[in-house]
Amino acid sequence: MFRDRCRMKKILTVEDSTDCYKLIERALGAEFRLTRALSLKEAEGHLSRERFDLLLLDLRLPDGAGLHLCSMMRASE
Repeated sequence: MFRDRCRMKKILTVEDSTDCYKLIERALGAEFRLTRALSLKEAEGHLSRERFDLLLLDLRLPDGAGLHLCSMMRASE
């Protein structure tokens, strides 16, 4: 249990805007391990390879609606 509390929490940020991502990175980057995906397809790849503690999701992405990723994740559970 102590080991789990000490590990750095991982956040997948699905955000295509560099400015928005920089704000997130500035606010959370020191406390959390951030991984960035620029598209739904890239996010799906990260999610298939790694487990995250939190998903920050842009709703409007170049390859579709962010809510579509939420629906896919629910369906796969």
